[in-house]
Amino acid sequence: MEVGVGAPISYNPAHHSIAEFASLSRAEFDKQRPLLEKFSDSIKTLVTNILDYKGITIHAVAARVKTSESFERKVTRVNPSDPTVPKYLCPSEQIHDKVGLRIICYYSDQIDVISQALLEQLAEIETIDKGALLRKSDRLGYASVHHVVAIDPVRSGQPEYAPFAGLKSEIQVRTVLQHAWAEIEHDRYKAAATEADDIGRSFILLAGLMELADNEFQRLRDLTAKRDQATRQSIDQKTPTTLNAITLSQLISGEFGTGTSDVEVYASAAAHAERLGFTDVTELGEGIRQASNSPRFRSLAVNYSDSVVRYYIALALSIGTERFRNALHARELEEGSGWTSLLSAIEASDDNSASRPLA
Repeated sequence: MEVGVGAPISYNPAHHSIAEFASLSRAEFDKQRPLLEKFSDSIKTLVTNILDYKGITIHAVAARVKTSESFERKVTRVNPSDPTVPKYLCPSEQIHDKVGLRIICYYSDQIDVISQALLEQLAEIETIDKGALLRKSDRLGYASVHHVVAIDPVRSGQPEYAPFAGLKSEIQVRTVLQHAWAEIEHDRYKAAATEADDIGRSFILLAGLMELADNEFQRLRDLTAKRDQATRQSIDQKTPTTLNAITLSQLISGEFGTGTSDVEVYASAAAHAERLGFTDVTELGEGIRQASNSPRFRSLAVNYSDSVVRYYIALALSIGTERFRNALHARELEEGSGWTSLLSAIEASDDNSASRPLA
């Protein structure tokens, strides 16, 4: 029995109709709502912490408690094999998505990784792999994994989680594209998708395109990772490598850690380097490494956490601030700009070498 209520209401045809039963079940659900709201917040935080601990990057985690209206509609569903009785004879026990979470990830192969991370930390009640079911029936459509879980026995004994012992939540793990599909299909076109007509056929074609797009995004990610790895190896092995936004981003991340994902930032940095006469990122990297190992760099970099800013500090130190200043546009050197503040800080770090390069 789930906590927070007395003996759960069960359907008895001698005492009430399906409509009356649904109304009574809704009242029972409404009494439990305050506890469910707290459970929703708690398990969302727990799931977020689990994913962070595992280093899994996702798009979003969303949590909600089912609305009273939605819960009552679900209770009124009839048993497909016997439409005189409701599908759920004990809704409090059988309806598992009173508290629901959605984990929206970027790539389809993340779904298994996320699922494994969750089930290592939560008590698994039931798992339904929608994609596997579609593949078995040779169909296309909504493909995600649904887990019904509860707080694990160890945490249930802790004061923070003890009030939620026995409560269940449904966690849906899906990609961004699967989420878009589900949101559109669920309320608008679900019935049409089952029809053997032009609308149904169009729906199947669209489902195929969505699945293909999911696969292609994953393939592009893998190709990008291979390209970036090859670039890093070239830089490490001091192999001549053309300077551009992509190769410079690999130099910066390798020397100063991963920073912004904004390609325009690296494109601008590459343009600055080209104005300084650099065409080979490996050559540029040699000066950057020497500068970044200097005590002067360390005293400056500690004040800046952004990897691109640290790169610019190393660049300015390696070639001299005067030459670096000449590579900037006039608008970038306007009084009060970030560039003038950065250059002033670099020059102030050693008044006797304001324009003298380290190398």
